[in-house]
Amino acid sequence: MGIFSFLRSQKPSNKPPHQAYLSLVIDLSEFRCGYSKLGEPVSELDFFATALSKRNEFQDETHGFDIGTQEDLFDDLFLTMERFPGQFRHSGEIIRLTAQTGIDEILARFGDPYWRDEDPDEVILFYEDGLVELQFEFPDKEKLGFITMTRSPLLADGEQRQRYGVTKAWPPKS
Repeated sequence: MGIFSFLRSQKPSNKPPHQAYLSLVIDLSEFRCGYSKLGEPVSELDFFATALSKRNEFQDETHGFDIGTQEDLFDDLFLTMERFPGQFRHSGEIIRLTAQTGIDEILARFGDPYWRDEDPDEVILFYEDGLVELQFEFPDKEKLGFITMTRSPLLADGEQRQRYGVTKAWPPKS
């Protein structure tokens, strides 16, 4: 190995280590990613804070992780379940969600969604409170492919509700 190869291989990576993701907890009832809560400034305790202080999105495709800010507030999180190795919490307890999780498991844990969109290719369960939207996407209509958590609900837009065929009142009733 030449000196330049050695120096290049010693260059620090901008990507967080895998261990950072293994210990990351996504709270699906308090809408938190690590120490950061949706709608609040990103916590400096989170490994993605430095990157988000420089730009509005931090994406790590290797770990299926994409997080964004808007006006310096934690705005959205998109997880690709096949690659995301982190943990989940709901109602105060750690729960197991993986790329093998089925629709019935989500319904049993989270109850009936505000809206269920089903087409020939996929199922999306929309959980809404008027301010936050939580989506569980099943691209094969069976297994959990993606989770989206956002404070910019897609279904808050009347045109989007029309496109999805939503017949329920907006905002959702608590």
